[in-house]
Amino acid sequence: MNREDIKRLLGMITITYPNFKLNDPALAVDVWHRILEPDDAQNIFDAFSVYARTDTSGFAPSPGKLHMMIADRLSDEIDEGEIMTILTMASRNANYGFQDEFDKMPRALQKAVGSPTNIRNWGQMEQDQLNYTFNNIIKAYKRTVHDEKVRLAAVGTNLEKIETSDRLKALTDSIVQRVKRDPLPFEVEEDYE
Repeated sequence: MNREDIKRLLGMITITYPNFKLNDPALAVDVWHRILEPDDAQNIFDAFSVYARTDTSGFAPSPGKLHMMIADRLSDEIDEGEIMTILTMASRNANYGFQDEFDKMPRALQKAVGSPTNIRNWGQMEQDQLNYTFNNIIKAYKRTVHDEKVRLAAVGTNLEKIETSDRLKALTDSIVQRVKRDPLPFEVEEDYE
């Protein structure tokens, strides 16, 4: 996620949870960006949407909660039979509803399919070509899920490196200095580094 994504996410959280107050928006952007930088923005936005619809506590999610929701979703990966069912249903609606069919697919399956126009092309294929294509998509889906799990695991194993990094020490010093100053909210600087 980039800094603009973080600003958008914090804005969504602030609007959804009136009790979520940012005493120092610039610092909040820094901290949340540091935590969520390795994650895909759309996955985080999706996790927030699910959290907002399902959590009844009334409290805003933490960055770690959103990250773990992505990891949990990946652990609920779909099996080959379910993938074949989804792909078959999409191919039946390939001529007119290809975009809707693509939008209904889980994100990892969307990555494996590639684009909605690929679904449209399925409507013109023979069954043997379609089976071959679907088998390749299943392989690509498994690869995508595996790569995402490896990436999430790498984020966890890199925590020791992050904790000792100079950037984190500088960020910590910045937090201490800001806490000592007036804690009133201020505008987030656009070119803040």
